[in-house]
Amino acid sequence: MTRPTRPAPHQLLALVAACLLAACGGGGGENATESASTATTASAPATPTDTTATDAEAAHNHALDSALGDTAAAAGPSATVADPVTPAPDNPAPTAPAAEAVAGTASLPVLAVAQWRLAQTHVLPPEGLRWAQPNNKSISLHLAGGRAALALVDLNGAVPTDPQVEARVGDTVLGRVALQDNSALPPTEAGGERFSATARVATLPAEWLQPGLQLRVAATNANPSGWQALTVGPTTTLDIRSLPFYLYGATEQLISLDKASKPSAQAMNELVAKWPVSQLSVVQHPATKVEWPQLVVSPRNGDAAYVMSRYEDRKDGFDPISAVLNTLGLMREANGDAATAHQYYGALIQPKATGGYADNIGGLGGGHSGAGDPSFAGVFIHEQGHAFGMPHAGESYAAGTGYPYPGGSLKGSAWGYDQVRQRFMSTLVPSSASRYAACTTHNFGGTPRQLDAQGRCIRQDPMQSGSGDQAAGDIFTLFSDYNAGVVQQYLEGVASLDSKGNTVWDGGRLQESAASATGYRRWNSLTGTWVAVDPALDTSKALYGINNHTPVQKGVPVYTLVATFSNAGTPGVSMVMPPIGPYTGNLARYPDPSQPADLAALQPSGAWGWYCMYNGCDYTLRVSYTNGTVRHVALQKAFRPWFGPSAAPAATATDPLNSGSFRRWAVNVPADAPLAKVELLDTPMAWNGLPAAPTVLASRTLP
Repeated sequence: MTRPTRPAPHQLLALVAACLLAACGGGGGENATESASTATTASAPATPTDTTATDAEAAHNHALDSALGDTAAAAGPSATVADPVTPAPDNPAPTAPAAEAVAGTASLPVLAVAQWRLAQTHVLPPEGLRWAQPNNKSISLHLAGGRAALALVDLNGAVPTDPQVEARVGDTVLGRVALQDNSALPPTEAGGERFSATARVATLPAEWLQPGLQLRVAATNANPSGWQALTVGPTTTLDIRSLPFYLYGATEQLISLDKASKPSAQAMNELVAKWPVSQLSVVQHPATKVEWPQLVVSPRNGDAAYVMSRYEDRKDGFDPISAVLNTLGLMREANGDAATAHQYYGALIQPKATGGYADNIGGLGGGHSGAGDPSFAGVFIHEQGHAFGMPHAGESYAAGTGYPYPGGSLKGSAWGYDQVRQRFMSTLVPSSASRYAACTTHNFGGTPRQLDAQGRCIRQDPMQSGSGDQAAGDIFTLFSDYNAGVVQQYLEGVASLDSKGNTVWDGGRLQESAASATGYRRWNSLTGTWVAVDPALDTSKALYGINNHTPVQKGVPVYTLVATFSNAGTPGVSMVMPPIGPYTGNLARYPDPSQPADLAALQPSGAWGWYCMYNGCDYTLRVSYTNGTVRHVALQKAFRPWFGPSAAPAATATDPLNSGSFRRWAVNVPADAPLAKVELLDTPMAWNGLPAAPTVLASRTLP
C-alpha cells in the first residue's frame, strides 16, 4: 500500500474550489460530507475531494444581494410544481416526409443560409459556445437534448416559397416544420429592441433535439440548402428536494409548509426558462420538514460553537444558515444522493421575539445544496447557483478563475430566450426593472455598472448582485451564457481518455435510470452516449463509505439521525438532535463494530480497510428501538490526520475557536420500529471493537 500525501484541508469541487473559498470566506469547517471521485486503483488517493460546503467554507456575505432583493412577489404556491417541467411552447407539429429529402432540380437555385442560430435559454450558434478555463479545462454551452428549440435562420438570395426546416439524425429523417418570416419573431421583454430584423423562425419539437441532429432549409422554388450539424447534448434531469427547517418552536402558523417548501408556478416557469435542463422538478423532501427547538452552530468567524434556542441568540446572521446548509449536505450523503443529480434546498423558518419570522435573511450555498429564506426568489436562485459550483461572478472575473465578463455582468454574453413565455431577453437592464432609473450609478464590489457603447446599462448575473435587473413582474434575472454552461456541465461532465485509453470523467452527475442495468448512468461526452455505471463498484476499500455509500435499499422507512460533538469540550454543543422521520428514504451500509465480521472487514487488510483512513473512526452511534433491537454505526471523519487512523489529532482539534475541533454527522437508519434512545459513544479506533462500557458523549431519549 502506498501512503498518500496529506490532503489540502478544504479542497472543494474541482471547477470552483478556489472561487468558493475566495468569494465565500473559506477556511476551516466541519467534516467533509462527500467525495467527488473514487480511487480507480488499489493505491491510496492523494486527497479526498470534498464537495459539500462545510459551515465555515459556505459562509459568505450576501448583504448586497439581500438588501437589493427581488421586486416581484411570488404567486401562491402550486402543487403542480412538484411535477417535472419540460419547456415546450406551442408549435406546429412536424410533418413526416414520405421521402428522405426534397429532390434537387437542376433548373432551381440552391437555398443559401447566411446564418443559423438556435435558442433554448440563450441564442447560440449551431456548434454552441466554449470558454477556456484555467488548468487547460473549458466550459461549454450547447443545445440540451429532449427540449424544444427556436431556430433563427437568415437566408441569402430570393424569397423562398413555402420554406420549411427539415431535420435528420444520421439516415433517419425526423420531419419538417414551417419556417416563418420575420414577423413571427418573438418580442423582447419589456418592449425592448427586436432581436433581429431579418431572421426567420421555426420551432423545433423536443423529440428532434438529440445528438447528431442536422437541419436544412427546403422550399418549393429552390433546391434545399446544405445540411447544418448541431451540437446537442443529452436529455438531462435535475431534481431539487426542498426541506424547510422550522426552528425554535416555529409552526406552520408562521408560514405554511406548502409555501416554505415549494416555489410558485411562475418561479418554476422562470427556472425552466433560465437553466439548460431538459426536465426540472422542485419537490418536497420526503421528510417533509425538520422541527428542531435548538440549532448547534459550529465554530466560525472567531467564535466558539454555540447553541441557538431563539433567533435572537445569533452572533452572525449567517450562523443558523451555515448550520442548516451543512446538515443538508450530510443528509444528502446519508440518503446516497452524493453522486446523483439531486440537489437540496432548506428554507429557515425562525420566529422573532417581536412576532413574525425572520425574512430576507440572505443565504448560503455550495456542495449541491443551498439554504436561505422561503421566498424562492433571488436568494434561492443565487444559492442554487453555488450548489451548481458557481462562485461570485465578479470576484471570479477579477481573479481570472473563469467568469469571462467584467464585474460579474453580462457584457459580452449572448441574449437570453424565455422559452416558456416565448420572448427574448436582452443583456441590457429592461426599462421596467426596479433598478433601471438609477442603473448608471450602481457599483458592485467596487466595480461600476457596465455600460454598452451607447451608455445603456448592462445586467448583472444572479451570481453578482443581479437581483433587481429583471423586468417588472419577473422573479429572477437572466444568467449569462457562461453560467448557463456551468449548469449544463454540472449535469453532463466532460469525458476524456487517460494515457492508458481508459475513460475518465471530470464532473457530471449520475442519472438514475431504469434503462440502465445498474440503475445508474452517466453521459459520455466523447461518444455522445449514455453509459451504465455501477456506483457501488468500490476500488477504494470503503474510503468514501462502503460501496461508495451507494444505497443498499431504496424507498424504505428511515430515520435520519444527526449528532454534533466538540472535541474542544465547548459546553452544551455536543448533542443528538431530534430524529428526522420516519419517512421514505434510502439506506446505505455502515460498519457495526459490535459484529466480528464487520471488525474483520475494517482491518487494514480487510474489504473495508480504508474506511477508518478518512480521519479516523473513533465515534459510534448506538441506536436502541422500543422492540429491543440495538444497532451500532461506526462513524468516519473523526479528528485524526488523513490516513493516520492511529495518529494523534492536530492541535487545532482541541481549539474551541477552530472549526476543526467540531464535527456534525448524519446517518440514515431503518425505521422498522419506533426509536427509544440514540447515543453518541466514544469508541477510539473502532476497528478494535467496542469498549466494554463506552463513554456516552451525548444522548437523546425518545418519548
